Amino acid sequence: IGSSHLDLHGPAYRMQIDKSRVKLDLRITPEPGIAVPEAVTPDGYSLDVLAVSTPIEGTLWLEGMDAALQVRGRAALTHTWAKQPEVALTRRRVEFFSLGSEDALFVIDLTTTEGDRSRWLRWNRASEPALASSEFALHLGGQARGRSHASYWVPADLLLEGEKVAGRIRIGRILAEVNPLAFLPGPIRFLLSMAMRPRRVWTESTFEIELATHRGRVRLGGAGLVVVSFLDKLGRPDSARELLGSGQGLFQNVGLHSREPSGDRVEGADLIRCENLREDREAHARRKGGHGDALQ
Repeated sequence: IGSSHLDLHGPAYRMQIDKSRVKLDLRITPEPGIAVPEAVTPDGYSLDVLAVSTPIEGTLWLEGMDAALQVRGRAALTHTWAKQPEVALTRRRVEFFSLGSEDALFVIDLTTTEGDRSRWLRWNRASEPALASSEFALHLGGQARGRSHASYWVPADLLLEGEKVAGRIRIGRILAEVNPLAFLPGPIRFLLSMAMRPRRVWTESTFEIELATHRGRVRLGGAGLVVVSFLDKLGRPDSARELLGSGQGLFQNVGLHSREPSGDRVEGADLIRCENLREDREAHARRKGGHGDALQ
């Protein structure tokens, strides 16, 4: 598009940007695309993982530099497409990519427009058969530091819990946050904003995860990248009262301290337990076709 070029012909992908203030020329050799199982994505929505922690190299020039700088690092690349506007299918996509040279770990958590959530993990190491699983729970807890956009909640922790998958992904420094519509011409931006309110957030992260493989349990850890993509506003539940409804006995049943409803924010493990119960309640209500006996 204009002075930006993305060439996806093999064997190496190439991205070039040639503008007056920035010039990029980057090359990446992708892995064979891995399709996320259809059971994880909504009907009519597909996602391929083309690269996780894959070497990338090239040159970067910014206005004011005497010459282009040689750069290298690790790249993550996914490709999504849908049979209808994506905003009609998904509300939020949380993706984690490891950045090490030995392990390629990818984790995704999808939230549909109806509020249903699904997750999937894939791990690959040159000396091991690839492992993929969706048989684990993924809990979101806390709130990332340095953000004031409460309408787009980015958690501080991703907790993975299951017999074959267990661990934690800690979200660190915010690298960038943008409204993708901001770069469009005014009239187009106005029309699209009537249907969606997107936002994308990139953050540094660290992870410690244990996987059960055919050779035994494997411990993984290191640095990674978390990307949170919103198609519309999706905030964090503000209080235990909103999450669970009134009733002190209900708090005790989920392991929370008894307290008078006050609107205080719920943090850490308490929030995770609240959110788990809320998700169960909402899923049960959808199955029943109403909210009358959801808490039973």
